[in-house]
Amino acid sequence: MNTKTGEILHTPPQNYEEISDYLSNLEKYINISELEDTDAILKMAVIHFQFESIHPFYDGNGRTGRMLNILYLTLTKKLDIPILYLSKYINQNRARYYEVLYATQENINNIKDYLLFMIQGIYEMSEFTFKFINSFMEIMNNASSIIKERCPKIHSQELVEHLFYDFYTKNEYLCEKLDISRNTSSKYLHELVEAGILVEEKIGKTKLYKNAFLYNLIKLW
Repeated sequence: MNTKTGEILHTPPQNYEEISDYLSNLEKYINISELEDTDAILKMAVIHFQFESIHPFYDGNGRTGRMLNILYLTLTKKLDIPILYLSKYINQNRARYYEVLYATQENINNIKDYLLFMIQGIYEMSEFTFKFINSFMEIMNNASSIIKERCPKIHSQELVEHLFYDFYTKNEYLCEKLDISRNTSSKYLHELVEAGILVEEKIGKTKLYKNAFLYNLIKLW
């Protein structure tokens, strides 16, 4: 539906049997490669179009459809791991996305614009991902150098990798990862806060130690 005009742009299947049949056909299309010899990126776009047109759930169809994109590219070895953030592209170009999606639902001859939109998304987010990974590795190396300089007695590759595994850590997480006592872990965390690597934040009774480098990176991107 057009949220501005109230116009119904697409009516998905309404009854259980029809939805089940369409989903069954889509499942076969995804998993039986012999049904169509098409480049995986184009096929991903068609799968996404089909799923969004079926619209099988009361809520969450968009999120599920975007997840299917990356899972299919991983399934077909276009990605080694599901790290391509295609949702970012779709959300940033939401108006155009719905324009080409609804135009194709209205007339399948309009599918070229939709496919080009999705291919452009793959291209742009591939560039974004490469740049982001390079920036991530750079700040991780910078943090490692600072720890080695300011906290030489606790520096280790294992510690650095743990700190960059997530946006934050806790005393018990560090204890388990490095196999150290709680007191030793507390000393490590205190040193890392003093060195500017971590930022301590208390939420209720829990102390979180946020990776300052990662949070700054996300703000930039």
